[in-house]
Amino acid sequence: MSELELKFRVPEAALVSLRAALLAHGAKRLRLRAHYFDTADGLLARQMMVLRLRLEGRRWTQTLKTAGEGVVHRLEHEVRVAGSPREVPPLDRHRHGGSEAAQRLDTALAGVPDAALAERHATDIQRLHCLLHDEHGTQIEAALDLGRASAGTLAVPIAELELEHKGGPVRGLFDLAAAWQSHGGLWLCSITKAQRGERLLLRDAEPVALKARVPQLDTAADGPALLRALLQSAIEQVLVNASEVAEGVAATETVHQLRVGLRRLRTVLRELAPLSTAIMPEWEGELAQVFATLGQTRDPEAVAAVVRPLLVAAGAPLLMWHAPPPPDLAMAVRDTKFQACQILLGCFG
Repeated sequence: MSELELKFRVPEAALVSLRAALLAHGAKRLRLRAHYFDTADGLLARQMMVLRLRLEGRRWTQTLKTAGEGVVHRLEHEVRVAGSPREVPPLDRHRHGGSEAAQRLDTALAGVPDAALAERHATDIQRLHCLLHDEHGTQIEAALDLGRASAGTLAVPIAELELEHKGGPVRGLFDLAAAWQSHGGLWLCSITKAQRGERLLLRDAEPVALKARVPQLDTAADGPALLRALLQSAIEQVLVNASEVAEGVAATETVHQLRVGLRRLRTVLRELAPLSTAIMPEWEGELAQVFATLGQTRDPEAVAAVVRPLLVAAGAPLLMWHAPPPPDLAMAVRDTKFQACQILLGCFG
């Protein structure tokens, strides 16, 4: 089966009102304790796969997740596992046999013995969740997850909201997300719980910036299919890198790849807008504003990288390099209008 889900980071200031909103819709509490398995060198994590055993209340579930179609889709296969809540049951990757996700897992682990899979990290989450319905028949599971990811003695807090499409028109998911984001200051985040745990193991390693992927396009695709494929590729690059910047990552390559993604996205929207009435003219302004703000940091760095070696080679006096004060990039990508633009563009992804 596939999963269509939007994930948001939740700022402290929004927690009280978000809890109240979910409780008003009959939300229930559930404790989730998950154990994530991988090879010692993180083979599955590098291929964007998740293999976990999770205690949901008093029942165990084994789950396999792999990349799906577009940035907000994932392939998912779940199996109930017998066992005591007091002890983690044995992992068996073959429980997912016959599923599309399992085919990808088998390819990734070709030649790797089952014994090579061991627990890498874990999460302990208190979930507040409920099922929402809109007037058009869309069903959405809303889940507020608060807790932590841990690896050995290291831990990092988790505060996120997941909105998962369960049925009815898909557009309702994105409309609800846009409404909640604009009033609560939430921001889209593609960083999963599994990735947070994996990063604890990598310690100080910077997240790898996502470069543009080749769009997946059938040779017989028509205009709308072309638009969708190009937007999916550009949106993925924007969302993944913007998620990192919103977390405070200001690495030069991450900022650069976010600008590349924004440039690609703006080009597709400008040149192929006649193919879809869903493309809004105001998106260009929001994307351009963030692109320009990012450039206030990226452009001086690029100029300095070129000019400094030339000055040294020419034997010129070395003076202090004064760049303008950098803008707050995290706040720039958390901006309500930019976030709303990303959410609505997600309809294509």
